[in-house]
Amino acid sequence: MNRIALFAIIIVVLFLFVRKMNGGTRISAKDVHELIQNGEKVIVLDVRTEMEYQSGHIEGAMNLSVYDIGSERPASLSDLDQLIVVYCQSGARSGIAVRKLKDLGYTNVRNMGGLQFWRYGLVK
Repeated sequence: MNRIALFAIIIVVLFLFVRKMNGGTRISAKDVHELIQNGEKVIVLDVRTEMEYQSGHIEGAMNLSVYDIGSERPASLSDLDQLIVVYCQSGARSGIAVRKLKDLGYTNVRNMGGLQFWRYGLVK
């Protein structure tokens, strides 16, 4: 097998691995904004620290630091099937939080990524 074909196979495998790790859970900031505007039942979950949350967050977002998501289900998230949209500052912690929540049995968790994608204003 030549080097180019091997390189292409490696790239495809890496892409599929990253996609699987993300669980196909991505949702755009635009789609989240539309859900909120349409009055859909959605929990928007900010997984940054409380200090980061206080500095500006999406209106109506609940704050639960990724570091506080452990081996037990958070009392504030009682419905395992409720749509939960997770975000953080850059997208790294939200990805971790999505995996943690799914491991706890939540079935409808989506990752918006970082606040840099949110163009609809923040509240303090």
